[in-house]
Amino acid sequence: CAGYIAPAQAYGVQITGGKDRASLFAWLQVATNVGSMGGAFLGGLILDSFPFAAINLTAGAICALCAAVAWLSLPVPTPGAVAANPGNAATARPAASTGAPVAALLALIGMLLASRMVLQVPFSLYMTEVFGARHWVAGLTYGLLACGFVVAAPLWARLFENRMPSYVLGGSVLISAACVLVTYLAGSTSSVAIFAFL
Repeated sequence: CAGYIAPAQAYGVQITGGKDRASLFAWLQVATNVGSMGGAFLGGLILDSFPFAAINLTAGAICALCAAVAWLSLPVPTPGAVAANPGNAATARPAASTGAPVAALLALIGMLLASRMVLQVPFSLYMTEVFGARHWVAGLTYGLLACGFVVAAPLWARLFENRMPSYVLGGSVLISAACVLVTYLAGSTSSVAIFAFL
């Protein structure tokens, strides 16, 4: 269903009263991708030694544990927490009158997620068929991809926080161009070490 991140962001904004949303979203990205780092490697190790069903059972047990921890430990947000913080009331929700930019941003976010999924789905097949890598190597390499999010998200949040929208947009375009170049180089190499580094 892949519906966890957006509710987690909305929940975080409610809990924090809308303060420091850039930092909050960056750390949510870090937390999510720390899971991807460890999970991909663990999944590769499991698949090298056990049948595929063992991965599903392990993932299901981890999800159940996460649900229990969240249910027992996270606070219940108070209604109107964002509205109760007048200093951030203007930044707590997007202006309704700017429908076109919001729609464009949503479309861009959708395309970015799609670009990640296009890479994610055949990743393991590419690693095993092109490089002849074992599953743990594929998991480790995918974990390195997640490591990029873990390292970069807080840095980008600090760099772009409280900047003019034109500055953020220009930076985003440059970052996207760099991602295009790195993806092209990764797709054209025949070395698993260079691929993992990229």
